[in-house]
Amino acid sequence: KERKTIHHDMKSFVIKHNVRSRSLKKWVKEFEQNAENRIHKRKDNIKLNHAILSFSPKDSEFINEKVFRDIAKKFIELRGQNNMYVGNVHYDANHLHIHILYSAVEYHTGKSNRISREDFRDL
Repeated sequence: KERKTIHHDMKSFVIKHNVRSRSLKKWVKEFEQNAENRIHKRKDNIKLNHAILSFSPKDSEFINEKVFRDIAKKFIELRGQNNMYVGNVHYDANHLHIHILYSAVEYHTGKSNRISREDFRDL
């Protein structure tokens, strides 16, 4: 059964920040290498985080590639410019959303970039 979407003409695209590679395999390697720089290491260290920025179907008519890019850019600005990010936009069935993976430690510093649940909710 094919899903209908009002954005059938828009193509998915990748959002990157502090990531140089252009393939999934190489992105994984970059995130792993960055995690190795962690200053305080434990067995159960988190290497990356996953966030989903989701939009109401009522907003669908206002969402386009520029809006997605602007929102992702603002998320990166608020969450931390020193992290690594890879995001992908999904247009399925009027449920517009962006999946964003981001490093658990700052890019090249090894410092944890953890924030509290309250701070994340505010973000």
